[in-house]
Amino acid sequence: MASIALKRPERNRDRSKGVPLSYVKAIRLYHLAAEQDISDAQYNLGVMYNDGIGVEQDYAEAAKWYLLAANKGDGAAMFNLGVLYDTGSGVAKNRSEAIKWYRWAAGNMIAEAQFNLSVIYSEDNGEFENQTLAMMWLIVATQNGAELGSAYQKIVSAKLTVAEISKAQAMASECLSSGYANCD
Repeated sequence: MASIALKRPERNRDRSKGVPLSYVKAIRLYHLAAEQDISDAQYNLGVMYNDGIGVEQDYAEAAKWYLLAANKGDGAAMFNLGVLYDTGSGVAKNRSEAIKWYRWAAGNMIAEAQFNLSVIYSEDNGEFENQTLAMMWLIVATQNGAELGSAYQKIVSAKLTVAEISKAQAMASECLSSGYANCD
């Protein structure tokens, strides 16, 4: 599972008036801003350490910066923490922590987090397996633009009865209408 990509400086290059792109300078400036508790800078540092942009790749350092941004409500940082816990990159692999961070990101309308929740609930084969909940998150993720959502729905629906699919649809409707407060 991949993390959400950094809003890279190249996107703003037209506004840079010809100033050359420097990841080294960006890292220094993001550090200054992050130390002033600016969550966007904390998130961007997390992505840069996560992906090794301008610095040596360091998942533990990425997790540190994502956590700071996530604690301020940054949904993308929450999602990326979920990925790190899900894969055991820079942190101890912990499915419960991954679900927690994906769930918070899902409540921030991060379709990738909603999709990843569905995968966990569908494929866990253990304490987290819940095909109905998997289908509910797939429906929600698809409505929020998850690219693989509808294709994966066919796989999960094959594991469910008509009644369970109907229940998942009702759960998804409740989840969406409650602003993600009632999604379990």
